[in-house]
Amino acid sequence: MPMHDWTKVDSYIFHHFHTCFIVALFKGVSDRLPPSYYAMAEQSLDTMGPDILTLQSRPKSGDSGWSPDPFSSAPQTAILPEMSVVGRVKVNKVGFNQKQVAIRRKSRDRLVAILEIVSPGNKSSRKEWKRFVSKATAALQNGVHVFMIDPFPPPNFYPRGTHDAIWQSVGGKRYVPPVDQPQTYASYESSDPIAQEYRCFVQPGHPGEALPEVPLFLEPERFINVPLEELYSGAMKYVLPQHLALLEA
Repeated sequence: MPMHDWTKVDSYIFHHFHTCFIVALFKGVSDRLPPSYYAMAEQSLDTMGPDILTLQSRPKSGDSGWSPDPFSSAPQTAILPEMSVVGRVKVNKVGFNQKQVAIRRKSRDRLVAILEIVSPGNKSSRKEWKRFVSKATAALQNGVHVFMIDPFPPPNFYPRGTHDAIWQSVGGKRYVPPVDQPQTYASYESSDPIAQEYRCFVQPGHPGEALPEVPLFLEPERFINVPLEELYSGAMKYVLPQHLALLEA
């Protein structure tokens, strides 16, 4: 099932779908994570409220240090899906060190990634827009990978869209979304401790087009691929027939 045009329906209808999609993403991501990782849906971390968190369990040995997961159960031959935009930008070390926002973890386990589904509320005003962009930026600057699905066109006050706002906030180049592809799927890899750079993987889309497979990073260079088309179709089963008719009109 392709992505719908969610501007056709009221925000409360999207909110219902949003909840269903969170559950589908949670299940789909959980089924693909290596053993020492787990996901949690609808979480809140002090100044932020991402839809899904991906965390790494604290070692049972009591060792306070962290080491990358060996990904013993994850496909070592996983290939990054082809996406329209792949970008890199060096970390601005001054800004990176100064912005220490409390987003790492609220539990005792390590937060490694956040998954966000952009909603109309995030674009309802400049204040809400800035808050959303700041949240994603702060996550990246604190070593947390970001996975974003934006099914809505850019707001009138920022026509270059969500990806451009986030990417420029971490020092990346300007991005102008295609006029006929107002939806955005993006994955951001937080800084590699050696290369000290961020990477972005972006695919624009439009209503009626199939959803892409998008990487979710767990560590630098380590990721799982998330089959959004499959998970979206599963979530749409719970949209009421009368609302589905409006979307498909």
